[in-house]
Amino acid sequence: GVMTLGFYIDSAMAELRLDRAVVLLVMAGGLTAAIDSMSRAIRRRLGASSLSQRPQETLLGQRT
Repeated sequence: GVMTLGFYIDSAMAELRLDRAVVLLVMAGGLTAAIDSMSRAIRRRLGASSLSQRPQETLLGQRT
């Protein structure tokens, strides 16, 4: 995650600035959703959506 985001949220909650904490959480969620949406669009354009989401086996040969 963002390195100092947790610190800012924790500080806002400790100071009972719940409005600031909620805004930070909503912004982080919105940013995550936007990046995920862009990633899906790029994968679709590259034709990578047909690739498996996870490898079938790990390096040690164990199934995941």
